[in-house]
Amino acid sequence: MNKESHFVGSQRLSLRYSSVTLLFVGSGCAALIYEVIWFHLLRLVVGGSAVSMGIVLSTFMGGMCLGSLLAPHLISPRWHPLKVYAGLEIAIGLIGATLPWWMPALHDWYIAQSDATGQDLLIRALVAGGCLLPGTILMGATLPAVARSVASTPAGLADMGFFYGANTLGAVLGCFIAGFLLLPQSDVTYASYVAAAINVLVGLQALSLARRMAYEPAELLKNESKSKPATENVPMLIALVMALSGFTALAAEVVWTRLLSLLFGATTYTFAIILMVFLAGIGIGSAVASKLVVKTNHPLRWLAVCQLLLMLLLVFANLAITRVVPFWPPKADGYFHVYGVFLHDSLRAALAVFPSAIIWGATFSVGLVAASHGQRDAGRLVGQAYAANTLGAILGSVLTTMLLVPSMGSHLTQQLMICLAAITAVLALYAERRKARISAQTPVNERNIKNRESGELDWLAVPRSLWGIGFVAFAAIAMLLPYPHGLLGNSIMPRKWGQFRHVYERESLNTAVVVLEEKATGARSLCVSGKVEASNNVDDLRCQRMLGHICALFHPNPKSTLTVGLGAGTTAGSFVLYPEVEKIRICEIEPAVIEAAGFFAADNDDVVNDPRTEIIIDDARHYMATTKEKFDIISSDSIHPWVRGSAILYSQEYYELCKSRLKPGGIMVQWIPLYQTDFQTVSCELATFLSVFPSATLWSSGSDRRFGYDIIAVAQAEESPIDLEAVQARIDNNPELKSDLAEVDIDSVVKLFEHYVGCGKDLATMLQDAQINREATLKLEYMAGMASYIQEPDAILRLILRPLRYPTELLANDERFYEGIHSVLGLPLPETRN
Repeated sequence: MNKESHFVGSQRLSLRYSSVTLLFVGSGCAALIYEVIWFHLLRLVVGGSAVSMGIVLSTFMGGMCLGSLLAPHLISPRWHPLKVYAGLEIAIGLIGATLPWWMPALHDWYIAQSDATGQDLLIRALVAGGCLLPGTILMGATLPAVARSVASTPAGLADMGFFYGANTLGAVLGCFIAGFLLLPQSDVTYASYVAAAINVLVGLQALSLARRMAYEPAELLKNESKSKPATENVPMLIALVMALSGFTALAAEVVWTRLLSLLFGATTYTFAIILMVFLAGIGIGSAVASKLVVKTNHPLRWLAVCQLLLMLLLVFANLAITRVVPFWPPKADGYFHVYGVFLHDSLRAALAVFPSAIIWGATFSVGLVAASHGQRDAGRLVGQAYAANTLGAILGSVLTTMLLVPSMGSHLTQQLMICLAAITAVLALYAERRKARISAQTPVNERNIKNRESGELDWLAVPRSLWGIGFVAFAAIAMLLPYPHGLLGNSIMPRKWGQFRHVYERESLNTAVVVLEEKATGARSLCVSGKVEASNNVDDLRCQRMLGHICALFHPNPKSTLTVGLGAGTTAGSFVLYPEVEKIRICEIEPAVIEAAGFFAADNDDVVNDPRTEIIIDDARHYMATTKEKFDIISSDSIHPWVRGSAILYSQEYYELCKSRLKPGGIMVQWIPLYQTDFQTVSCELATFLSVFPSATLWSSGSDRRFGYDIIAVAQAEESPIDLEAVQARIDNNPELKSDLAEVDIDSVVKLFEHYVGCGKDLATMLQDAQINREATLKLEYMAGMASYIQEPDAILRLILRPLRYPTELLANDERFYEGIHSVLGLPLPETRN
């Protein structure tokens, strides 16, 4: 058969496999850029909690599912497929380019309608639908629209599998462009324009191709009285196979992304690398399978073989992630160290993820061919198959995130995936036998004889094959090794796993939360996202208590406090010791952290169970935007800014929200880490905070001024001098408070000022060229991710200390402490005091 005969109206091989393929590459590239941008913009509106992100993801993929189903019914077959495709791409570009313009209006409407209780899920869904559905429905319609260019034959549908693979490989390119080039250097508006330009170029090229490619829709418009198949739909069993394949693929992506991000470090670059590898496997698998599947007479048997291979590859992936990847750390060094790390992490991710992803990609192409049984409208068939696969993917992602991993753990979830792969194989074979029975009832023809005499994979055609599938599934589940001790805790330091016991471990909605206890000393650490977030060693305790005590001591009469990020509870627990505090509000995004804080009750004064405490489970930025309450103290102790999503809590807009939630005389405190970062990143964090609170004071939590640890920025809503006599009196008159401060050696004004490192106004010259972290750019997320492998805290602290002077204008009633503060700061006493 002529290779072009199944491509309606096509005249040139290069036209089909080069030009049309490039269209899908460009379309996939733009779609992935939009996905990154739109998810970021919606996070700013509906919040970044697991529930909110689940709504956003379901809406995005649901729109594509809906578009693929509706397109064949709403688009007339009389229209040239490439002209339809061009119109869809240009429309997507218009939506993508303008969405950042009207998103603020939608944000304002949402804030007016929502509240801070977390019960506004319908409103969040409406916002997500309003933003995402117009564009994603059009995206979902593109593949079925072009499918009408091919005949509904195995060879024609294999071509659509190839184009699907090209589209997915385009998404890999889009992920790289968005995550490594566009967003680190520009903002979401500019990135949207780039994606829109790609859409428009794709649309214009499609129009050009349409003028050179004839299209004859006569086959689709032939007289209804002529014979036609009993149904134009994808067979139900094959649709179910496609859905289960989508389910296991996205379930695996969720599990593996969680585990690999613990081992690599949960930067935005890590998530981009894992997604790129996963999509590359799917794209290559689909493209290669589309070329091979046309040679088989039994695609359903090969579909079953894919699932058998998948069961074994799921075991291989688990083995790679738990036994190889942790002990294969990057060793790149030099100026371009971080790029060596990215390459190394790509190889480690590929070892674990790539083989299985190839099988999922192949399943789509083989499934398309298997669905063919003489239907006239290839667009309808492709749309239904794509919709089934996407619907399964939605369920796999949402259920794994919200239900399976939190309730079963990721290990049992992977065992469930093996079972589902086995069920998928059985369904494929059952569909094969059902198809064979139908064929046996039709007149014998050359095709039937060829099928019966092929002998292709006949070992799958007997009932005993079901026992074989069951045996492979059982063996695969048995070989799925349990996780090594320490994998979910301090994940990036496997050599130290044996030094700790796990007193608490839970895989929750957002990440893994573990409490470690050092065997030698009994010291405890809280690990979140694979890194130590808090501990009860003296240096960490000092930092956490300073985040609470400094603002409480400086405020003349604090009644209400808000702590962003519970952690070990030590910061929020500091407020328990102040009898004047009436309300201790805590905003924490991860429910498991609340349970973990109970293991630090001796250090946090059991703040979780204090009657004044109220804990809100929400993204802090979302809570700050939706609450109407105001506080005397806001202490923001969010996770390190290199952790993906956390840089929002270091943005100028977030600080402005915090300032608006302070009562008159209120105080804001912000934690700024000096470890796993560089001076450029710290400068961005400081400059952003000082752009809203220019007179903030800076304090170091290290035990010695020569060594960098963390910076604590303290700012007042309205500038007023700090009454040092009142601070000392509050310490002296509260024995419990004095004891708590003495544990970390800050139980007097002079000892507290040993940690003073400067004032915002004194750093203005140093920070004049520093970048400001804004929500439209989130420079800090990418900057911090690049610097997460750098350790130079001492050098950073020395730079901050350069303009150090005695803060005369910030202090009141300091006569008794004047000489002592000069002494601990290492400053000479002036001959006279003005």
